[in-house]
Amino acid sequence: ARNSAIAGGGGGIFTDLEVDLTLTETVLSHNTAGSDGGAVRSEHKTTTVVSDSAFTDNIAAGGGGGLSAFAEGALSIEGVVFSGNRAGLDGGGGLSTDGPGEVDIDETTFSSNFAEGYGGGLAINSFGAVTMTDSTVRDNTSLGRGGGLSDQGKEVTLARVYIYANSAAEDGGGIDNKSGGALEVLDSTIHKNTAANGGGLANAADSTLLGSRSTLRENRAGGNGGGLAN
Repeated sequence: ARNSAIAGGGGGIFTDLEVDLTLTETVLSHNTAGSDGGAVRSEHKTTTVVSDSAFTDNIAAGGGGGLSAFAEGALSIEGVVFSGNRAGLDGGGGLSTDGPGEVDIDETTFSSNFAEGYGGGLAINSFGAVTMTDSTVRDNTSLGRGGGLSDQGKEVTLARVYIYANSAAEDGGGIDNKSGGALEVLDSTIHKNTAANGGGLANAADSTLLGSRSTLRENRAGGNGGGLAN
């Protein structure tokens, strides 16, 4: 706790090259980074596994207030809480992902995180497959797009995800989708989110959105598309 990387990434932990990073029953709190990854930054061929842990009140001047992963290796997150983390203009208040590595997020909560840029709860920029299941994204805030989640990835699937009471100053209170591939939303609920446009979800004109057995309820937009703006 309370570590800092003044001009670099990974306020608590920084990994590079071919490293296997495993965090189990770990609390990372009040760490600060001058660039990406307030608590943890993983790069290159790092494989990262985080389970039954918490990222709380960490700050990144760049992206990924709690954790930033830009790697070829896989990222697995299970049973983790991201709460009260803050990111700068590069987004992802709790979590930011990028690179070709696959990402699997399960039974994880993103709550009360903040981003000056996009993705108050999390920002997905990965061009590997991303799957998020049985998770909650709630009460997060973005001064840009995607109060809960920003998707600029390639292949993203959300299954049984509850996206509640997030807010964005721009588009996509719950989700902002500007993916280069498809965003698939299955058996999920997008509820009481707010934004300038697309209170629940904003989908860019050239992005693919596939939804099944999901609910948009009581979302609000100052402009267009209370539930969905496409």
